[in-house]
Amino acid sequence: AQQIALETLVALAVRERLGEQPAATGKDIRDLLEVQLQDQPERSRRLEDAVRKILTGCGLVRHDGRFWQLAHPILGDYFVACHLAREETGAATIEANLDNPSWSVLTELYAGLADIGSIAESYVRRSEMEGDQTCLVRIARWAAIADLQAPSHRTLIKILARSFVLEGISPAMRLDIGRAIVQSAGESARAFFVQMLRNTSPDIRGAAIRGLGWCKSS
Repeated sequence: AQQIALETLVALAVRERLGEQPAATGKDIRDLLEVQLQDQPERSRRLEDAVRKILTGCGLVRHDGRFWQLAHPILGDYFVACHLAREETGAATIEANLDNPSWSVLTELYAGLADIGSIAESYVRRSEMEGDQTCLVRIARWAAIADLQAPSHRTLIKILARSFVLEGISPAMRLDIGRAIVQSAGESARAFFVQMLRNTSPDIRGAAIRGLGWCKSS
């Protein structure tokens, strides 16, 4: 019953965000629940009642007497990220909304659930063409929360390493990238910063020293 209730909440979140239908009527909720129940090999009235009880008592949805909505926007972000992480078209949907501020949290949640490496590579290439380096801050956050076992993790680390030595980025951004390397690269972060001490740029060497300090305290 809990899994069915969870999938119903996911469907509600997808309806709100991707279907652009911010409020659901009681009939809408029943229709969403019906879709989930159809897949059950042994459907019973007792199961339906248990799911309805979970939905109304979980505190994740609110009812104003007429419409049903998720109790907080971040719940929608999380449920939609879960949905996109298991969809073949999920990565394309995320990439299409990278410039949408309302998708910022959702994209970070997706980075922790799915392989975001190809999206990050494409994002960096586009930003380099446009001369906009603000994407590096976002990629640094993605790397910090990405699954260490995901194929994208190594890709994100490589992007951060390349970005750390870029000319023209602000000292603050370089330090943000350095922190992300410490958080996401594990033991190899120290070796990277030691190598950066040989760089000819005083700014890069200074940031590398800060990085070594963070490695020691992490």
